[in-house]
Amino acid sequence: MSLHIVCPHCRTVIRVPSQRLGESPRCANCRKALFDGHPVALSLADFDRHLQRNDIPLLVDFWAPGAVPAGPWRRLSSRRRRSWSRGSGWPR
Repeated sequence: MSLHIVCPHCRTVIRVPSQRLGESPRCANCRKALFDGHPVALSLADFDRHLQRNDIPLLVDFWAPGAVPAGPWRRLSSRRRRSWSRGSGWPR
């Protein structure tokens, strides 16, 4: 089975076989990693594209410039950042 994934760099929708998700897949258009473990800032149109076209879960954090994550979210964020930097790759 293949999944549709929106590239966080060029916004192209890419089909990736589910068995290859753990192999650091790259975008066929821009050749950058689909999962680099960093958050992606999205415009309203980009957010809609990611929401409508991705076959993977979308983790959303709405924030304001200068705001600091509070309480449990900060702890979750630091844990997730560590796991994502180890190459698990799934969330963006």
